[in-house]
Amino acid sequence: MKFPPDPAARKAIEDYEAQRGLVDFPQLHGQDLDFRGADLSGICEIANLAGANLEGVPMRGTSFVGAILFFMHAPRADFTNADLVKADIDGSNLENACLVNIQGQRASWASIKAQGADFTGATLYDAFFHNADLRDVSFRDADLFRISWDGARLAGARFDGATGAVDVDDPVDVGTDESHFIQGDELLAWLHAQGGTELTAWTPPAEHNDVRIFTKSMQRSEGSLLQTLRRWWQRKR
Repeated sequence: MKFPPDPAARKAIEDYEAQRGLVDFPQLHGQDLDFRGADLSGICEIANLAGANLEGVPMRGTSFVGAILFFMHAPRADFTNADLVKADIDGSNLENACLVNIQGQRASWASIKAQGADFTGATLYDAFFHNADLRDVSFRDADLFRISWDGARLAGARFDGATGAVDVDDPVDVGTDESHFIQGDELLAWLHAQGGTELTAWTPPAEHNDVRIFTKSMQRSEGSLLQTLRRWWQRKR
């Protein structure tokens, strides 16, 4: 175990360690704390790290299933083999982070800043990347089945070896110097040109149309709510 210099973050880990063996699901509560210098690899089952500073922190193999991780500051953090299923990562900074071989299905990654991040080999089916900055990201060999990335920025991203039927109905921004939104067949062709030759277009069954329209409406509402939450969080800090 490697503890961070920050006393409050050190105490949060010590409190977590004290729970181990005493309760079935020990929890690490570290919202707004500074974990720089720590090693959180493999230590927690359930976590609340909203707003935490995790810049460069190793979290290899850690279980964050259903965790509250929004607004993390985690550039260059190492999440290799971490389990982020159904986690809430909205609004976090993951620039140049390593997310190789993570389990990230059904997680919410809305409005993250992840330019240069590495999602190689990640499992991301049914993940939600609404308005995310995914420029220069590697999705090589990733499972992208039914991924949703309405409004995401994808310039420079690579998809070599990626698989899955992806949602191409919503527009994404592939522009470099200025915005250039594409969707449908044009988006699928662009993905193939970026190495994603195994990716196909996902077409929902007709009986799912009403559900899909409702889901998209909810996603747009959630995007507006996220902006409100971000402004509140920044004022709070």
